[in-house]
Amino acid sequence: MATGLENLKIYQMASDLEVRVYKLCKQFPEDEKYISVSQLKLSANSVTNNIAEAYNK
Repeated sequence: MATGLENLKIYQMASDLEVRVYKLCKQFPEDEKYISVSQLKLSANSVTNNIAEAYNK
């Protein structure tokens, strides 16, 4: 069952972005996987986390 947060269009878009970033990161060269990929994944995850935090205030 979807929560109110999961029904927010902006949250859905952020979740989609996160999935797309994770898929894109799989295509990075091996030497980029430990720095660039890590930072990209953390940033993409941060978007959904920040939306959730603001929603719950």
